[in-house]
Amino acid sequence: MPLPSPFLDALQAANIAVKSDMNLGRKLYWRAGGPADGFAKISTLDELVAVQTAALVHEVQVFPLGNGSNLLVADAGIRGLVITLAGELAGA
Repeated sequence: MPLPSPFLDALQAANIAVKSDMNLGRKLYWRAGGPADGFAKISTLDELVAVQTAALVHEVQVFPLGNGSNLLVADAGIRGLVITLAGELAGA
């Protein structure tokens, strides 16, 4: 299911790139799993705040991925935005 356009517009305004219909199998240890409605790498605290704010306003679920080593995703995938932390947030 596609993410709502106003939600994507809010993320674009915050310079957050979102990949639509991302196959999560590429990100997981077991290399299996369905797609996420959207996927974004979040590198700064400001980006994280922008994602959470937009998600609350537009009622979009946000799922933090982690490193994918202890996660199985159904073939049906994950509804909402999957995020992974990068940059200054990667070691936090």
